Amino acid sequence: MASSRSGFAALAARFVATGAGSGYAPIAPGTAGSAVGLLLFWPLSWLPLGGQIGVAAALFALGTLAASQVAAEVGLKDPGIVVVDEIVGMWISL
Repeated sequence: MASSRSGFAALAARFVATGAGSGYAPIAPGTAGSAVGLLLFWPLSWLPLGGQIGVAAALFALGTLAASQVAAEVGLKDPGIVVVDEIVGMWISL
């Protein structure tokens, strides 16, 4: 059972780190991640500012953990498929 948990954790980390797969875009994966951030900001914009900051901070923390795991899995310090930073950056700028 431990392997299914670790498999799920790895899959969840990859989902978060790659911005629901947008990091796999063949051209400009960072731009694709920013577009996902823009789309996800629409429902987030209905929250009060404190809620927006809280959700962005939570994704920043979760994304940092997920990105570290994915980077270790692929053996690169800053893999191009990791775009969660673009999503959080888009939220902060909006």
